[in-house]
Amino acid sequence: MIISFICSLLLNGFNFNINQGIGKPVFAQNNSQGIVETGTKTFINQREINLPWIEWREGNQAYIGISDIALQNTLGVELLNSNNPNEQPIQWFNSYHNLPARFVNPYRYLDTRKLLENTDIVIERQGDSLIINTPNSRINRVYDINQSQQKRVVIELERPTFFRVSQARDEGVIIIEGQPTFGVAGENDDSSINPYNNTGALEDEGDRVRGAQNPVSGALFRVERNNNITLVHINIPAGHNLKVNSSAPNILFAELSPTAKVQKNISWSNDLSWQDKYIRLSNGQTFFVSMLKANLQRSGLSLRPIVSSNNTMVGTAPLRTMAQSQGAIAAINGGFFNRNNQLPLGAIRNNQNWQSAPILNRGVLAWNDAGNFQISRLRLQETITNGTGDRLLSDYINSGYVQTGVSRYTSSWGNNYTSLTNNETIIVVEGDRIREKTTIPQAGSNPITIPANGYLIVVRNSPQLASNFNQGQQLRITSTTTPPTMANFPHMLGAGPMLLSNRQIVLNGEAEGFSNAFNQQRASRSAVALDNQGNIMFVAVHQRIGGPGPGLQEFAQILLQLGATDALNLDGGSSTQIYLGGEIIDRSPVTAARVHNGLGLFFRPRN
Repeated sequence: MIISFICSLLLNGFNFNINQGIGKPVFAQNNSQGIVETGTKTFINQREINLPWIEWREGNQAYIGISDIALQNTLGVELLNSNNPNEQPIQWFNSYHNLPARFVNPYRYLDTRKLLENTDIVIERQGDSLIINTPNSRINRVYDINQSQQKRVVIELERPTFFRVSQARDEGVIIIEGQPTFGVAGENDDSSINPYNNTGALEDEGDRVRGAQNPVSGALFRVERNNNITLVHINIPAGHNLKVNSSAPNILFAELSPTAKVQKNISWSNDLSWQDKYIRLSNGQTFFVSMLKANLQRSGLSLRPIVSSNNTMVGTAPLRTMAQSQGAIAAINGGFFNRNNQLPLGAIRNNQNWQSAPILNRGVLAWNDAGNFQISRLRLQETITNGTGDRLLSDYINSGYVQTGVSRYTSSWGNNYTSLTNNETIIVVEGDRIREKTTIPQAGSNPITIPANGYLIVVRNSPQLASNFNQGQQLRITSTTTPPTMANFPHMLGAGPMLLSNRQIVLNGEAEGFSNAFNQQRASRSAVALDNQGNIMFVAVHQRIGGPGPGLQEFAQILLQLGATDALNLDGGSSTQIYLGGEIIDRSPVTAARVHNGLGLFFRPRN
């Protein structure tokens, strides 16, 4: 299988944040605390990638920091367990260090001075770019050990060099900054070929090397060269995972086993931790779990729904792109959506504004800026009344869930609305008066502008409902939620089904309109959960050891073992993904799907 790496990193005009004291981030400008420059544009051995970096000055000396997750995912530096957010233990070949960590919102940067000791690697800023030059390392030997109890690919290098790893279902690729000492498939001295696209991600190498002679390969690997990089493709047996470790003397070990993934516990800030761990259930099944845990009540963190575009509710994007473009430090995929028309299918509320209404009495997470939360099934109903007392009942605001009856669309949907079904009656309301009423015969035709100070009422398959609503009439809207307490929360995100309430499993997919097939499915899962310490938890699970992801009942049991009291299932499968500090941390980005919305954690200034 040839992997096409699709990674895009965006950075738009963020406010910057400096860590003063352990885990106490405060907002500051670039010239504060000696900061000279920040950026993401990077050249590694003259090939452009995007990698968050910072330069600061102490006296007459300038120093470079690189995002911790980028060091791990892009350069092969392993982040080890830590309980101090101002220091990050790392391992890279025969080098073990505690690297000083520094926050500049939305990234956590690691000081690279100790990392580069006793190497010939040069990292420096030139203008708005970071330049990384590694010595011309050589790959001396690649071989595999293919036994029933041990499957390993060993790569012997001339010297330490940067590398990165990507894993799909049945193949992984190790991309090494260096050249082999032996002839391999894809050998090409044409320097005009750049194996990176303009986002810094490797493009598909397959067409470029097809037909090459005498490839170096084994039962578990094959080697390709492209200019000054070497690609070692790893065959991953069913039920196995890939873990690449660097070790002295200058060796990479690619371990293949069902338990190859390594447990991890990192204090990212005082009130945000990252944990990877194995959870064993009473049925004997063991799952690998990734989790972020944060406390909004005692920190400078805020939680917000994030969507793929600020201008329309139509569309999808990689979670990483959404989080980076909006300045989130962390994020998890959110609620359901229609992949065909890219429309939302559940509750999204931001600062009292319904961007999308709840549907089918499904579970919703609601919260306020003080860090108070509630997870509950939710219904919303609006009553639209004209001057003569005629009423329209609407269960849907800005929703892609299309049903017979009445829906309402505001400017949060976008600048215009395009009919989703045939013969829709559309009432245009400006201010609080009906400006016009029209019928659109054909779905997808004649977009209607949504007034900035008004809304559209859309009547589907029941034109008689709108017969008493005519031009010039004044309208009034009232709304109710069930339960009523949910109306007090300014922010919401819905998905479902609910999994836990007060440490009890309350799973009832049928009550939330989910099919039996969905309720019985075993797949990758994500959830947002709460514990009794006031923490919010982002949780992702992809596999059991040697098999597929959890069923919903198993997922609820996993969350109980993590200490959750209340929990809501989010969209799953290929949508499942957690973002932290610039990167997806629970899976390879090549396997992560585009999503419509998510939950983002942000640093906020303290008064």
